[in-house]
Formats: sequence, structure tokens, C-alpha cells
Amino acid sequence: GIEFLFKKNKIDYKVGSGKVLAPGMVEVTDADGNVDLIETDKVMLATGCKPRQIPDVEVDGVRIMTSREILANKKLQNR
Repeated sequence: GIEFLFKKNKIDYKVGSGKVLAPGMVEVTDADGNVDLIETDKVMLATGCKPRQIPDVEVDGVRIMTSREILANKKLQNR
């Protein structure tokens, strides 16, 4: 998905925890604790997501869905 689009459009990206230090200056810490300071004029921070479960409500993928099931759904149903 997104990695293909980045590569196609010659966009560099880093995976890790990011912090904008000042305009045009970003600090990225990877999973190993390595820190990169990046100077750039454009920044996109993607936070990711993790669906939350509601206690005693089971996700069945049909009537009760998380964002993952909804985005994977090929056909909208009117119920």
C-alpha cells in the first residue's frame, strides 16, 4: 500500500517514534533506540491505529466491525 506509493513518488520515510523539534526539524527514534535528526521542508507523521474492543461486545465482522473489517468490506450493505 503506502510503501509502494512512497517508492513510486520518490518519498523517503522512517519508521519509529517521531517528534517535531522545530519547523523543518524532526527527530525519529527507531525500535533499537537509534535516533535520526532529519531536516526537511515537508513532514507527515502517521500515528497508526489499533481497534479497541468494547467489553461484552464481540466483533463478528458482519454487524459489529472495527475499522479493519469496514475497510476490507467489498460491498456496502443497507440494514
